[in-house]
Amino acid sequence: MDGLGVFLVLRAFAGGCTAMTGVEAIANGVPVFEKLEARNAGRTLIVLALIPGALFLGVAFLGKEIGAVPSDQASVLALIGQTFVPGSPLFYAVQLSAAVILLLAATPRKDVTACRWACTGASGPRSGDRSERPG
Repeated sequence: MDGLGVFLVLRAFAGGCTAMTGVEAIANGVPVFEKLEARNAGRTLIVLALIPGALFLGVAFLGKEIGAVPSDQASVLALIGQTFVPGSPLFYAVQLSAAVILLLAATPRKDVTACRWACTGASGPRSGDRSERPG
């Protein structure tokens, strides 16, 4: 495998690891769920898996049906949009949404632990907790 192939595999792996943070967020939020926490959290995880799966299958199906081939000029999503809603505000909304998602995915992330403390309002690790202490 050449250097670019290794890079692409590692980039895909990193993207998959990033996607797992949604699962972690649900796991950390189980105490917030109503009665029968485990069952409700399980249902939420199923929905979390079904939504992107349905979106992927829908784009793949539509792309195959219209014969979309990605190029340096247009993505499959843009070709689908040009076929079904050419030049409409919906076409531009989808393109803008895709651009924002790609921009956010490409943005370097700060220390996840520091972000978790900031997002939860915690002041940092507890004095006896060595597992989350940075450094």
